[in-house]
Amino acid sequence: MPAESKTETWVVAAEYDTAALKRLGLVLESLGYVFEKRLSGVPGSQELTTCRAYSPYGSLSIEAETYVGLSVRGAPQLIATLRCRWAEAVRSA
Repeated sequence: MPAESKTETWVVAAEYDTAALKRLGLVLESLGYVFEKRLSGVPGSQELTTCRAYSPYGSLSIEAETYVGLSVRGAPQLIATLRCRWAEAVRSA
């Protein structure tokens, strides 16, 4: 039986935080990620926007969901690298 791949979810900011969304995009681009087109919808009373980002190291799923926030899901090592680079970007802002 194949081993299950583990994923981690990091809630970056509130879903309406446009500055955080812009910073996240810049940080991901600086790490070599390219983006798949964005998908949006309104399931029930919650708005949901999703996007996939790809790099040679793996892919991440980015979501902005009402009441949940702006989140990134992917392999733990990718999330750890992203969080580190995010912290550097925040410190230098």
